[in-house]
Amino acid sequence: MLIAQVSDIHASSENDHLQRFEQVLTWLAHLQPDILVLTGDLTDGGWCEGDKQIAERLERQNYPSLVLPGNSDDRHLMAMRWGSVGRSDTLTQALHFIIKLEG
Repeated sequence: MLIAQVSDIHASSENDHLQRFEQVLTWLAHLQPDILVLTGDLTDGGWCEGDKQIAERLERQNYPSLVLPGNSDDRHLMAMRWGSVGRSDTLTQALHFIIKLEG
């Protein structure tokens, strides 16, 4: 099983980090991971458009993605966008995931 991890994209309207993320996904396409785990800090400043673009790009991958919040992420917005994959703990604002993969 190949698990890929990406962290700290920090995309904003003032940088080119979404294009860099696209380069990473292109590189990962050659590796064909079984799953991608994004470990937080996807955007800066609560940039909702960046979250939307990241989510749209992940939906086009042929492997599942799990998204965990970092300290610069809005946990509530992340739970609304990616909550169907995991479950949200309202007391700690944590997102938890359990996923079973073949192999």
